[in-house]
Amino acid sequence: MRRARFKAPQSHPFAYYHCVSRIVNRDFVLGEAEKAQFSQFMRLYERLYGLRIVSYCLMSNHFHLLVEVPQRPADEALPDDEGLIVHVQKCLGEKAATNLRWELELYRSQGNDVAAEALRQNWFGRMWDISQYMKVLKQRFT
Repeated sequence: MRRARFKAPQSHPFAYYHCVSRIVNRDFVLGEAEKAQFSQFMRLYERLYGLRIVSYCLMSNHFHLLVEVPQRPADEALPDDEGLIVHVQKCLGEKAATNLRWELELYRSQGNDVAAEALRQNWFGRMWDISQYMKVLKQRFT
C-alpha cells in the first residue's frame, strides 16, 4: 500500500506531482487500444478538474504522469451556477450539464440554498485536487 500523498501548502500557487501507477501483478495488459482510451480519460478529467498534464508516459504495465495542479480559487472567485454548468457541459456533455442544471434549479426553486451549495461544493471539491483526479482516472479506466 502506498504512503499518503504529500500535498503542497496552500501558499503555493501551483504544485507539481509525479504520479505512478502499476497494473496488478505487473501484468503487461496495456496495448495500443487501452493506451488510447487511457489518454482520452486522462485528457477529459484534466479539463474537468482544472489540472495540466505536463508530461506523461504510458507503458504496457504502468504509467507516469507529471501533473501541474493550481491552488483552488477562493470561494468568491468560483464560477456561479451557470458557469459551473457550462464547464460541465464542455467537459462531460449535454446530459451531465442538463442533470446538474435540473438539480440546481430544483434546489433553488425550493429555497434550499444549502443543498444547492452542497452540490456545487461536491463538484468544486473534486477540482484542483490531484488525489481526486487520480482516483477518478484510475476508476474510470478500470
